[in-house]
Amino acid sequence: MAGKSASGKTTKERILDAAFSFCNEPRFRSFSMADLAAKVGISKAAIYRHYKDKDAVIAAMYERFVETLAERLRSLEAQDDEPGVSEQMFVALVQFFTEHSYYINYMLSNLCVRDQFERRLVAEMTARGVKNLGGYELALGGDVPVVRDVRRYVRSIYCGVTIFIVIKLREKWIAGGGVAEPTETFARSVVRMLLGGLKRSVPAWHVLYPDAISRERFAELDALCAIGADVPPPEDRIFTALANVIVKYKFVGVTVDKIAAELNMAKSSLYEYFDNKNQMIKSLIERELVMVDTVVTENVSAARNFSEYMYILMRTRLSYYMLRPSIIPVGGWLLQTSTDDVFKDEQDLSSPWVKKLPDPLVLFGTGMKVSPRHFVSWLSALSVALIVQWTNRALDQNGLGDALKILFDYMEYGIDKEVKEV
Repeated sequence: MAGKSASGKTTKERILDAAFSFCNEPRFRSFSMADLAAKVGISKAAIYRHYKDKDAVIAAMYERFVETLAERLRSLEAQDDEPGVSEQMFVALVQFFTEHSYYINYMLSNLCVRDQFERRLVAEMTARGVKNLGGYELALGGDVPVVRDVRRYVRSIYCGVTIFIVIKLREKWIAGGGVAEPTETFARSVVRMLLGGLKRSVPAWHVLYPDAISRERFAELDALCAIGADVPPPEDRIFTALANVIVKYKFVGVTVDKIAAELNMAKSSLYEYFDNKNQMIKSLIERELVMVDTVVTENVSAARNFSEYMYILMRTRLSYYMLRPSIIPVGGWLLQTSTDDVFKDEQDLSSPWVKKLPDPLVLFGTGMKVSPRHFVSWLSALSVALIVQWTNRALDQNGLGDALKILFDYMEYGIDKEVKEV
């Protein structure tokens, strides 16, 4: 039997811990067996006594991840019928991922770099006895998860994105010298916001306190945010080719040769315009970000209150991404592979509405102080996540608009209509 360290873990467990430590950043990062050995503090030869090769390490990481996730989800489901327990279990889930955020990063990276990862994950959760999979499941004999419960599906997107972003902001806050609350206290604040929305997270006088939007006004705002196909200029063909390559070959398969082949042109021709691949991609996506921000800035000027500002921003971005779906895979590629903060200045903070936000803003009662940019980025991330998941399910655009209203309602008033509180 392998000996245990002072931490009580075997060498094999420590190797897996080290492998997951390469997921501490929310971007794809590969590692070699030598890197892994150095991280554990053992020889490279010692690694091979426990795992025959890197593929075996990766397989063991996946097994640990799915079993850990399944165990947490089964615990939530087991308590779901007991009054007053769901919120406590929700807090425990958020606390766990706050303390083990590398699991979130691991899942995001694999969704980006591994084909059919989501389908496989849904199948694994089902096989491990998880019944509630966020409103969707594998159809019998099918390969693509099918949405069975739209509200539950949207709720899972909203909660997942919000938890991820708030945990990442907490890490950023700590790295900058901020004093963070204990993880359980932090988790309770996050869950309180998810359950009660902004309405219960801020006082009635706060700019973020919701203003009701009537059904008629929603219709007016939807019409305002509709973008005709002739509004943005034609998409750059290199940008389109890049998006196609990312979709076909996933993030690790993006090369200039494949982009050139997609364009049916010589690789040398691409370098007439750009010095290297990253510079090419960054230049192309910055052009798209400027265009979408121009449309958003124009539309939000019609807002009557901050709630309308938030809805217009999210609805406009949704409309733009529906017209220009290439921006989603390209943006994801940069976030997962680049060390540059290419999206740092993507948000237009000159809007009079954004200037009404306190700077810094204390986020969701967590005690963390963040910039208005981070809050606006959260709104944009929700829009992006919704359209990514919606297009992956091949659902219609009208359904997407309805889903945004459900998500917006959760954001403003919380999900506690559907989740019991203590």
